Amino acid sequence: MKKIILTIACALIALYSNAQKSEYAYIRKSWEHNDFIYKSKKEKEKIANNKINGYVETIKKGKKEYVSSKVSYDTKGNCISAIFNKENGKIYRQYLNTYSDKNKILSKIVKNKKGEEIKKSTYNYNQNGYLIETAYYKKGDLKSKVTSKLDSTRIMESYYFKNGNPDFKRKWVYSYYPDNSKKTSVVYKSNGKVLYTWNYECKPEGQLANKHKDTTAVCKKEEVDKDGNKTITTRNFNEKGKPFKMVCVYNKKDILIQYTTYNSKDILNSNIKYINDSYDLGEVIYYTPKGEERYKSLYMYDDNNNLTGTDIYIKGKLKYKTSSQFNSQNFVTNIEHYKKENKLEKSFKYDYLFF
Repeated sequence: MKKIILTIACALIALYSNAQKSEYAYIRKSWEHNDFIYKSKKEKEKIANNKINGYVETIKKGKKEYVSSKVSYDTKGNCISAIFNKENGKIYRQYLNTYSDKNKILSKIVKNKKGEEIKKSTYNYNQNGYLIETAYYKKGDLKSKVTSKLDSTRIMESYYFKNGNPDFKRKWVYSYYPDNSKKTSVVYKSNGKVLYTWNYECKPEGQLANKHKDTTAVCKKEEVDKDGNKTITTRNFNEKGKPFKMVCVYNKKDILIQYTTYNSKDILNSNIKYINDSYDLGEVIYYTPKGEERYKSLYMYDDNNNLTGTDIYIKGKLKYKTSSQFNSQNFVTNIEHYKKENKLEKSFKYDYLFF
């Protein structure tokens, strides 16, 4: 169910994101790992403090039961290995990661069922710890690379290289206002001609000042209510002046509590609410282009902020449910997935290993 939830949500997010021209849309998309094996800083600290070395996930579906994955962590809570199995118990994917002494990711490797490397990404940082190069390989061949030039903290230029070619295919040049907020982003072709521009020159009220050919303008407006909640409204305008809008609400602790998006007709596209002052999801809703609800997920927690249940609705009808149990260290031990109200589809069991 976790994969079903992620797949549905990511697909809907992709539909929204692709509706606008991304600043990095001119990079051929490279692979990344399954993000659910990577943890937040808070989760890593929890894993490290409890001396968790890894876990084994076992799936039971009907009378069939099998070990579906094995995940290992280092002493800092970083995932260093993840092995995924088919229902017959045979390996179909392996993920291996390495980290620096400063706890930064250095490489991610994917291997097939035979243990052969099929994909790899590497990461390089400057002496201040900022990422300056990312490279992607497929079966040992360099497929793409992105490098960045920084001043003390800001990216001033970025370059995209393809298939090991020493000449860049795309170049980005950035400028900033005195307060270090971004002023412009310009992408160039390999021949030096401007391909597209993103500018952040807007009226104080957050509206578009002028239309520009082959340009996306990004405008922001900030408001604070009497309770100290801050609302930041961001409008992206394409070269035809058509916007899409994003609204982020932060509480007085500066923690995101709501994220809402609208399409070019200013119709509600998505609404996400967070709870517990820790970016825990409370409710996620996605809408059709006409503003009708098409997907909703509700999240339930216990007194320790453990996610104990999830309800998934499609077009207003309950389709899936999850129920989770946790141990005394607040690590999940069992998850049950249901279709509709009470039809158990499958269950997951987690056994932990310790240093």
